[in-house]
Amino acid sequence: PETLAFLDTLMSLCAKNNIYVTISPFDNYYYKEYWNNNPYNSENGGPITSPENFVTDPSAINAQKKRFDTLYNIIKDHHNFFGWEVMTEWDNDTFAAKNTGWENQRIEWLKTLCKHLRSLDRENMIYATHVMENPYDELMDFALLSDYFDFTGIHNYTKSVSRPDGSPDSTPYIRPATETRRLMKYNMGITSLDKKPVFDNEFGPIQVDEYTSSFTQFDDEEYFHNIIWAEFACGAAGMPLRWPSKVLEDRGPLLTETMWDYQENMSKFFQTTKIDFTSFAGTSWDKQITMVEPKSIPHHIFANSDGQNGLIFVLLDDRNYDLPVTVKDAVLKVKDLSADGNYRIELWNTRSMTSSITTQTISSTDHQLHISIPSFSRDIMVTFAYEQANSPPEAPKLSLSIDEQSQVTILWQPVEDAVSYTFYYAPFPSADSIGTLEFGSYVTEIPKFNATGMAFYLAIKANNSFGSSDFSNIEWFSLK
Repeated sequence: PETLAFLDTLMSLCAKNNIYVTISPFDNYYYKEYWNNNPYNSENGGPITSPENFVTDPSAINAQKKRFDTLYNIIKDHHNFFGWEVMTEWDNDTFAAKNTGWENQRIEWLKTLCKHLRSLDRENMIYATHVMENPYDELMDFALLSDYFDFTGIHNYTKSVSRPDGSPDSTPYIRPATETRRLMKYNMGITSLDKKPVFDNEFGPIQVDEYTSSFTQFDDEEYFHNIIWAEFACGAAGMPLRWPSKVLEDRGPLLTETMWDYQENMSKFFQTTKIDFTSFAGTSWDKQITMVEPKSIPHHIFANSDGQNGLIFVLLDDRNYDLPVTVKDAVLKVKDLSADGNYRIELWNTRSMTSSITTQTISSTDHQLHISIPSFSRDIMVTFAYEQANSPPEAPKLSLSIDEQSQVTILWQPVEDAVSYTFYYAPFPSADSIGTLEFGSYVTEIPKFNATGMAFYLAIKANNSFGSSDFSNIEWFSLK
C-alpha cells in the first residue's frame, strides 16, 4: 500500500510540473541478481522456483497480470500517464536464460501480457524495448512491426556508445554518433513501412567507470550532444534518454549542467520549428544530401525526409583534423524531392542557449535544393519544408473503364501541387460544345454511372495558384 500511495503522489506531483510518466513494471536485472529476495521466488511465497520460469509459468504470468491490474487502478485517473513499457530489454538474458526456443517463448509471453493490458487500458501507449542492434527473423517482425506495440522502443548500446573510450579514434565522441546513425537507419528502414515511431529509451557509456584522460567530462558532454541530435535527425521520435552510468554517479546521478543546457536547447527547437511532427514520417535521407561547399572539411550528414519535409544534422569530424573555428559559405545540396516549389529553410545553432531559428525561402529546381549556410561551428541543424509550388502542376493521367452493364468509371492519378481539378467533356464525335466540372484536390474519380445512350470525349486539367496544367490524355466512349 505504501508503494502504491507513493506512485499516486508522484503522478500528481508530476502533473503539476507537466511531466508525463511511463511505468515499467519489471526490472529486468532484479529477477536474477536479487532472486533470494524476489517475491516470485517460491521460498518467499511466490509461484516459481527459478527466474528461468518467469516467462513460461502460468502462475507467474497470472501474478504479472495482477500487478498490471493494481497499477492501472492507480494511473487510470491521472491525465499525465504516457504509457506502459511492458518489459525493458525483453530480448536480454538478464532476467531469464536464452535457452533453445527462447525467442518464441518471450514473444508469446509478451503477447499474453499485451492482450491483458489492452483489455484494461485502451487509451495509453504500450511498448517494449529491445537491445538488439539488428533484430532478425521473428524477432525483427515482433520488435519492429508487431501491432501489439504502439511504437518501437530501443536501447542504444552499440560498441562505441557503450565504450566510447575503447575506439581507436583520436576523439571519443564522433564514432558513437555515426554508429547511432547505422542503428537508427536499420530500425527506421523497417518501421517506416508502417510509419511506426522509434524511440530510444536508453543510451550511455555503460562500460566506462570514471572520467579519465581518454574520456573526460567534456568528451562525455560532446558525446551526449552528438547522439541526441544524430538520433533525432535520423528520425527518432524526439530526444533520447540518457542512462547516467557510473561516470555521473557522484552527481546524484544527474546530468551535467552542460548536458541540461543541450536538452533545453533541443526543447526550444521543438517549440520553435515549423515542422509539423504530428504528420511527419520520413525515411533515411543522408545519401540524398551533399555538402558541395566547402569540399575539404570532413563531416557527417544525419538526415530524414518524406520528400517534402526534412531534418538535417551536419556534424564536423575533428578526428585527426584541425577544424576551422567557423565554417563560412557552406552549401548543402538536397536531391530527390517529390515536388518542385518554394521551401522554407530553418537553421538552428544546437549549442547556444539564446538560439533562434534563422529562416530563408528558396525554390527547388529539378527536385533539388541548394541551401546556403552563412557560417557555423562544429555542427548545425537544418530543416526544409515544402510551402507551395512555383509553377503550374503537371498534367494528370486519365483512365476510363466500361463494364458489361454499360457502367462507366472515370479515374485520374493525383498530381503533386494540384489544389483542384477541372474535368472537361464534349459530345462525341462532333465536340461542338464543351462542359466542365470542378473538383477539389482530394477527388480522383467520378463515381460509376450508367452511360447507356451516351457518347463523350473526356479530359482533365490540374490547377494551382500558378495556373493550369496541359490537358491530360483524351479518352472517349460511345454507347449509343
